[in-house]
Amino acid sequence: MTEALFLFVVAAIVSFICSIPMGPISALVIHTSLNRDYKSALKLALGGCIPEVFYCYGAFIIANIFVRYPTLQNIAMIATGILVIGMGISIIRSKPAHVDADDSVRKSGGHFWKGFATAAFNPMLITFWLAVVTYAHSVLKFDAALQINRISFTIGCFVGAFFFQMLLAKIALKYKERLLEQHIHRINMVIGTLLISLGIYQFVRLIFESGILF
Repeated sequence: MTEALFLFVVAAIVSFICSIPMGPISALVIHTSLNRDYKSALKLALGGCIPEVFYCYGAFIIANIFVRYPTLQNIAMIATGILVIGMGISIIRSKPAHVDADDSVRKSGGHFWKGFATAAFNPMLITFWLAVVTYAHSVLKFDAALQINRISFTIGCFVGAFFFQMLLAKIALKYKERLLEQHIHRINMVIGTLLISLGIYQFVRLIFESGILF
């Protein structure tokens, strides 16, 4: 139970931090908060976070296969390192996403489903959570086969992502887009640099653990 609670906290923190770089859902939440209302923005955020639950849990199933086969796990660690570095570079070079108003959604009130569809058809989510789960397992050495650990981590990823979007909607209402635009690039630089550092660490640790240089 203690391990499961720890994994919940770790997943929530990681999910919150990795939600900071501005993507489609964040842009939609800001737009809806500014042009509609806070409640509509929360509905959109909820819809956008639910697919992460399925992708995160699916990543556990894939990662568990890697645990059973050490060679595949090493390959996965190398791929994860490359992916994390690539994500870091992409975030540093990225520009904030902008979303135009969608009158049909505004009239129908289908903010939840717009958020759900936007996230569900994002092919990067399964790749992202597979990288996170593989990395977390290789560092924390937890039992990925235990159902309680999977569920705790998955719920944590949802809570962290939703809490960030909820906070973002509040900030958008309070400071408007100008303040966000001024700081987005700086925030992306910090997050991108952190991801690149984690990717490099992954390679260094794999080299020392596998004894490639010795």
